[in-house]
Order: sequence, then structure tokens, then C-alpha cells
Amino acid sequence: MYNPAMPNIDDPRCEANTAAWLLNAATFGYGFTAEEAHHVMKWYGDSAAWFKAWPHWDPWSSMSDGQELESDKPDRCEWIPGQGDEPATRGTCYINLYEMPYIFEYCYSQWKNPNGVPFIDCDIVADPSQWGE
Repeated sequence: MYNPAMPNIDDPRCEANTAAWLLNAATFGYGFTAEEAHHVMKWYGDSAAWFKAWPHWDPWSSMSDGQELESDKPDRCEWIPGQGDEPATRGTCYINLYEMPYIFEYCYSQWKNPNGVPFIDCDIVADPSQWGE
């Protein structure tokens, strides 16, 4: 996050990838600064909003018995159409769908750092009736 010379810093997936890596690190004891906590929550919140538009965000209510999720994966990036013969380019990219559950892993981790900046209410994560509040 702090090194502008980092390879791939201009890749549209970099910001979201950094958020997922930070959350994974926090699961194993890395304590967040306020800036890092904000970064993680911004990208996880934006990603949840992005994937919510995908028809299989809730596969339990959107899929029939025997239907495989592999057959319909969402794209994590917005695509900007090219002009004329130019190809489309990536716009904003979000957290990988398989990294979204890192929130649950963090909340149930025994190694959370008590000195890091708090960034999520794990009591709400544990209670689906409170999700979206």
C-alpha cells in the first residue's frame, strides 16, 4: 500500500488484492493501522455491492438441484469497451469471490491482534439476521 514503485501497482486488481492480503494477514495476527482497516472495509464493501448484482450471489435461492456454480462465475472486474478496433480494458476490479469469506475466517481466528484497529463487528458477522444493517 505504501510503495508507489511496487510492481503491478497500476494493475486494476492491485487495490482489491491488497485488501484481501491484509485481511488474510489479520487472521494470523497482523494488527491494522487505521488506513489499512479503512482500505479493507472499503474494498470488501464495494465488492459485496458488486457481486450482489450477480444472480448467484445467494446460490441457495438462485440455483436448482444439480446445477454447478462452476458453469456461471462472475467477473470480478468492470470492463470498459474499446473504441473502434481497440480491445476492452479493465476498469475497477473487486475482491475475488473466493476471498470474500475471509471475513468469517478473521472473525473466528484465535490469533486476532488485540492492538490492531478494529474494523468489523464480528457479532454481526456471526448473526445473519443482522447482515445488511
